[in-house]
Amino acid sequence: MQGQYDLWTVILSFLIAWFAAFVAIQLAGRVREAAAHRTVLWIWAGGTALGLGIWSMHFMGMLAFHLPVPILYDLPMTAASVLPAILSSALALYIAGTRKRGWAQLLLAALMMGLGICVMHYSGMAAITFVPPPAWSVAWVAASFAVAVVVSLIALVLLTRFSWDRGESHFNIQVGAAALMGLGICGMHYTGMQAMLLGPETYCATRPNAVPGEQLSLAIVSNTLLFLAVMTVGSHRDQRRARQNLRDAEAKLTHSAEVRAQAEALAGELTCDLRASEQRFRTLVENTPGAMLMVDGDGRIMLANIAAEGLLGYPRTELIGQSVDILVPVRFRAGPGALGDSYSLIPQLRRIDAGRDMYCLRKNGVEVPVELRLNPLTVDDRQVVLATIIDLTERKQAEEHIKRLAYFDGLTGLPNRTQFQLRLAELVNRRGDAGFGLLFADLDGFKEINDSLGHSAGDRVLTQVAQRLRDAVGIDGEVFRFGGDEFIVLLPAGSALRDDGIANELIRRISLPLRVEGEQLGVTLSIGSVRYPEHGDKHDLLLRRADNALYHAKAAGKNLHLRFQTDMEETVTRRFIMLNELRQAAERDQLVVLYQPVVELQSRRVIGAEALVYWDHPKHGRITPATFIPVAEENGLMESLGEWVLIEAIRQSAQWRARGLASLRMAVNVSGTQFRNAARLRDAVTEALHQHDYPAGDLELEITERQIMYDPESSIATMHALSDLGVVIALDDFGTGYSSLSYLSQFPLGKLKIDRSFIDQIDQVGPGRAIVRAVAELGNSLGMTVVAEGIERETQLAPLLACGCGEAQGYLFGRPMSAADFERHVRIRLTA
Repeated sequence: MQGQYDLWTVILSFLIAWFAAFVAIQLAGRVREAAAHRTVLWIWAGGTALGLGIWSMHFMGMLAFHLPVPILYDLPMTAASVLPAILSSALALYIAGTRKRGWAQLLLAALMMGLGICVMHYSGMAAITFVPPPAWSVAWVAASFAVAVVVSLIALVLLTRFSWDRGESHFNIQVGAAALMGLGICGMHYTGMQAMLLGPETYCATRPNAVPGEQLSLAIVSNTLLFLAVMTVGSHRDQRRARQNLRDAEAKLTHSAEVRAQAEALAGELTCDLRASEQRFRTLVENTPGAMLMVDGDGRIMLANIAAEGLLGYPRTELIGQSVDILVPVRFRAGPGALGDSYSLIPQLRRIDAGRDMYCLRKNGVEVPVELRLNPLTVDDRQVVLATIIDLTERKQAEEHIKRLAYFDGLTGLPNRTQFQLRLAELVNRRGDAGFGLLFADLDGFKEINDSLGHSAGDRVLTQVAQRLRDAVGIDGEVFRFGGDEFIVLLPAGSALRDDGIANELIRRISLPLRVEGEQLGVTLSIGSVRYPEHGDKHDLLLRRADNALYHAKAAGKNLHLRFQTDMEETVTRRFIMLNELRQAAERDQLVVLYQPVVELQSRRVIGAEALVYWDHPKHGRITPATFIPVAEENGLMESLGEWVLIEAIRQSAQWRARGLASLRMAVNVSGTQFRNAARLRDAVTEALHQHDYPAGDLELEITERQIMYDPESSIATMHALSDLGVVIALDDFGTGYSSLSYLSQFPLGKLKIDRSFIDQIDQVGPGRAIVRAVAELGNSLGMTVVAEGIERETQLAPLLACGCGEAQGYLFGRPMSAADFERHVRIRLTA
């Protein structure tokens, strides 16, 4: 649901913003003429005028915005929304009204003003309680901020560069700048309104402090115009009074012409003496990118530029004549290369320092990292030092941030795998140590939480687990996040008995219930441990043996700690045996294809099946694809295995057709290895279709989002080659592979399968339904059939139908089953 705009009200909102901006500019101009003690008054007066203008323009703009529902505002939130507009406007007018600024300062002022306008707008919109809450377009929100900043920057440049040239105001430029400001305010408002997306059933909820929008808007606009009129009259009177005072002062000076002449003569003499030195340094000092001080041979400050004020926190008048030691932290006041030493060596030095990092002491006592450059100069036969001080705060913060990204996990805050590798190498290289323990820990049941509650819940579980591990280890060791749900604990020194005690305490603490999203969840911890040097004196050997011990702890029932034993290394041999058995599984008829029903969501009629391969091992029972498919992928078996599944699935579907089930479609998963070998995959599909005389349009090839985004350009070519055969391409696990919408429109896709992590919470309060709706609308608009995966509850069906999903699959409609069971299942549903 979108609102409509009244053109005349829109124009009126622009005129209000224009008038407010012009009044504010006039008030800012008073800063140049007013006495020093009244400068702050005029800055705040102008900021208040412009801020109220922005505020009232917003609500006039809301009068132009007509919705099918009445708008109600929360009064406290509405009142608070004016504050960011006033504060940002005062800052921008301070820049424009006091003195010329560099581009960096103007850009900062424009950013602050644009931010203030945006914060006012969106906090004003937050005062309206829409039910359900509106969605926001990130692109339009960013565009609204860009409009406010760009137009504010142009207006500020006009004011600072041209509006008060040589102390004279330029009325035309001020009018134009005010128009630009008004245009920026209006442009931001209406662009921001475009970013708001309301549903067809949206309404405004009533709160205790709610006020009807039309009444509130008219009251705000009326009072703002009254305030602007009062400020205009006050400014005019003050300006007239100031000019009268100036005329009185000039009259008095006329009667003391002789005194004035003598003063001018004396000033001329002094100017002649100082002009050469002043001209020599003014450009350098005023335009330097960093703070600059001139210090005499006694270590006292002779000159400071504007940048020094901002960096050091002292007014320049307070710095002049002070000892430079007030800027130097105590620990830097003595020692080689200290500032104090530099001044005593001035006659002997031709250039002091090539630039070094140190710290400068601000007036408030805070130390600031800086780069210091000292240059000796001769000014009027006096030896001085010109000190350039460059603020390194942002660089230091960036270095610290980069270091943290490199060595710490962004989710849990724990040191990451890279940091662990360095720390382990450090401990191994300490030959004289008594040894140390290494615990390799992995969460049990974490995948189920991720699959059922989504990755956001999984992240919160990991965060709580990390905190419990830190608390349990305390000062006795170090905790690292190795990756995923794996953690490593290093326990310097100590004994094996101590390691066992800490491992058992970790297991006990992790087994306590976790609270996530209002639910009580349970996970456990399995731990494998080794000690140096008993179990190895090499980095990789220790880690591999700890991993082996962890594997056995998992296999032994989980939620326990096992120390490495020599016979555990036989695990590697068993894995090798498993690989060899997998190579022969197809020949020994141990691989079986099961079929999971795919239904039409509206009628729940079975319209197809997804083929899934399982391994019926003679010793280990039925093994799921998740267990052996990665092994096949890693060892080059996936292409032949995938082709076998493709042929078997088409053969079975053709057999069902011969028995009267002609309307069923067959979906087959394509592995990453198969997809990257496009020519072989196309030949295999062509041969299978021809061999069983199977219609290509009833075969669906499912490709995961991660596969196609690995190399989008190559993926497009591969999918076109397959779709040219007539088969349907389905994009599986949509939402987990970060696909680009610009590519999505180029993929020849027939189906879009929404990942179960988004479906699982659709029947609960939260953002899940909005995400599914957006994906479904995207798929439908691109002509795709949208399929919901992982449906397990009846309560999920109605929201999915409302979102526009056409097909579904999940345990609610049937688990993977044999061909005979699937055929029986379909026939029962047909006769039901």
